Amino acid sequence: MLNIHELESLPIYKDLLSEKSGKKTYNDYPQLLKSDIAKNFPNNFTCHKLENAFKSKQLEFTTTSGTTSDKMQIIRKKDWWKEEYNRVYSQVPILSEKKEFNKVIFTTAICSSSVCHIGKTTMKQRISGNILYVNTKFDPFSFTPEDINRIIDEINFFKPYYIEADAVYLSIFLMYKKKYNISKSIHKPKIITLSYEFSNKNIKKYLKKYFNCPVLDFYGSTEFGYAFLENKDGNMKMCKGKLQVNLDPLNASKNLYVILISSEKNEFMPLFNYRSGDIAEVTQNQLKNFDSDPEISRIVGRERDITFDKNNEIVTVANIDDFVSTFDNIILYQLEFFEKEKIIFRYVTYDFSYLSDADKNKISNFIYNLYAIPVDILYQICIPPEISGKFSIIKKCC
Repeated sequence: MLNIHELESLPIYKDLLSEKSGKKTYNDYPQLLKSDIAKNFPNNFTCHKLENAFKSKQLEFTTTSGTTSDKMQIIRKKDWWKEEYNRVYSQVPILSEKKEFNKVIFTTAICSSSVCHIGKTTMKQRISGNILYVNTKFDPFSFTPEDINRIIDEINFFKPYYIEADAVYLSIFLMYKKKYNISKSIHKPKIITLSYEFSNKNIKKYLKKYFNCPVLDFYGSTEFGYAFLENKDGNMKMCKGKLQVNLDPLNASKNLYVILISSEKNEFMPLFNYRSGDIAEVTQNQLKNFDSDPEISRIVGRERDITFDKNNEIVTVANIDDFVSTFDNIILYQLEFFEKEKIIFRYVTYDFSYLSDADKNKISNFIYNLYAIPVDILYQICIPPEISGKFSIIKKCC
């Protein structure tokens, strides 16, 4: 893995490794935080290799989505994702068995340095090699019948073997197809992978039922690419290649660990002990064998979305979702916390119908018994995305 002496040649690590006091550490080395990367970027990664790449225009700047914290810039070689996709495909049997295939990406249309498809763009403008980006709207709840028909026609024309999706965007697309009584059939892919944000259980069940193909969670980020891939057993295996994952205990008694990434995938921005901000649930057996066979049970949310129950115990997004998933009609929801005064539970249903009073009481009682805070249950026809294009399950108001 990464050579400490080589890392010390970069300003960012020279500073971190010489100033351990006051820093979070893991294995006696300081953890790299997003704030460290953002500070004095890109000068903090300056080296001869980077300077030469700048001169030869081999680099591109992009920004993270801002899902786990504020957006930040990163730098990498051009076409970095092609190599990353090839690495992933080789580790997923259904993808590795086919050498060439078309792929549709269905996620937020938010702009980065290299991708921007908001507004009226042609299908040709949204094709990059064998990849078609189909969404052109910031908010999927604003899909019109014209949007739905266009997306169906493009998918049917492109015939993707594989769809990579944000689960919320893809499921709302299907909801609105039904809402607008559009009977046109959709080409069915051989596999769907879900990434970009937390995929709740009901959405995943909905997509599996509709497409009747494997629907797998992939975990990664703009900074380091993919780190874990769901396998046929439902667990998540570490993605092999130029990557090491460590688990920093958050609450070992509850099997909760924060994911730390060391990666040399991006030669111009190597990451060492990078605190991702995402939380993994890891069984004792998985933890025991982690060095030889890195595997986790699931991603349970972000550090920033942790709440604390009435006994001051950690509650993750997945803890909430485990309960909400028992109400099959809820597709999207959000808990908004107003200090200790009130919690509003907002929900959207597949068929735009209200929950029964009995179901609302069950949800209200669950949340109140968990936090000892009064609860309002509020039906909504939509929940707007955040500025990142992602959807917040936990919202904390002052």
